[in-house]
Formats: sequence, C-alpha cells, structure tokens
Amino acid sequence: LSIIAGTVTSRITVMGMGAAGNGGDSLEVNLPGGGTIDTANLETAGKQMEAAANGQLPPVDTGKLQALLPASLGSYTRSSLDTGEVGAMGKGVSATYTSGDKSIKLSVIDSAGLGALAGLAGAMGAAQSHEDANGYDKTSTVNGQMVVESWNKGSGSGEYSQQVASRFFVSAEGEAGSIDELKSAVASIDQSALAALAK
Repeated sequence: LSIIAGTVTSRITVMGMGAAGNGGDSLEVNLPGGGTIDTANLETAGKQMEAAANGQLPPVDTGKLQALLPASLGSYTRSSLDTGEVGAMGKGVSATYTSGDKSIKLSVIDSAGLGALAGLAGAMGAAQSHEDANGYDKTSTVNGQMVVESWNKGSGSGEYSQQVASRFFVSAEGEAGSIDELKSAVASIDQSALAALAK
C-alpha cells in the first residue's frame, strides 16, 4: 500500500500542477505510456481521504473481514488467524493455510483512507511487467482494478493480489504448488460480499 500511495501521490502532484487554473472544471489528462484520467477524480480522492481522516469513512470491522476467510483451501488447512489496523487508514485480516511443506497466507485488507489513492492507480491503468529465467512479476489493471502477480520458479513461491471495489485488497502469498493455487485462494473470497461491506 505504501508503494501504491507513493507512486500515485507523485503522479497526482504533477497532474494537479498541470491542471492548475482550470477553474475546477474536469480535464482529461493523457498519461505517459498510455491511458487517461479525469482530473475530477483528484478532487474526489481528496474528499475521500479527508473523510477518512475525520472519521467519516471508517474501515470495516475486522470481524466482518475475518468472516470472509474460508476454513480451508482445497487440501490446505487453516492453521492461524491474524488481524491488524492502522487507525482510520485501514484494517486487515489474514489466515495461514498449510498442506505438507506448502503454506499460503491469504489476506483481506480494507485500505479505507488510502482507497482513494488506490482507486486512482486503477483509473490510471497501472501496468508493468518483468520476466527472467527465475520467474516473473507484473502489474495490470482489469476493469479499473489493480492486479499484481509474481512467481519465483526456484523457490516455488509467489504472490497474487487483486483490488476490489477500489478500496479492498485480497492477496495470497507463499510457497505453493503453482501460481494457480494462489489465484484460487484469492478467488475463494466472495468479492460481492466484500464490496458490499463498504456501503
């Protein structure tokens, strides 16, 4: 989340300066590398973060997030549960699942106050990729939501994260049989139920 916030903030600053003197009107900005963003979203993001700081956009109760975590993932059995929070900026829950020498950590994070920034990253069409003999990592945008994926062939480990409703992040990481097992872990979270918690 800190990486997302830093990257998006720097772009917002540049675009905000470029849109100065616009009289508050909406302006569509072409982004380096392709894609566009409506500057009206900048004001929306600012209001959402201000609302979070003033306690008007409280993060979802960890108990509700924890209820979305499955008891098992195929042959993987849940062995632990954890919760954490960063004041009004967000809360998160995670569970560790094991199967033999394999282990997957599945997390559900409500970015709350950072959700506006994360949403802008999706609106910008964030994308990057890298691949070599050891594996790959890539970031893409699907239907305005960020997706981050990485896999290391040598260690048989990786991560798959998906943004939901421009506010939540569902992530699975660890040593697994394949990246598909991590994707399946993320898919085990009911995205519709998760998005409904923000309303």
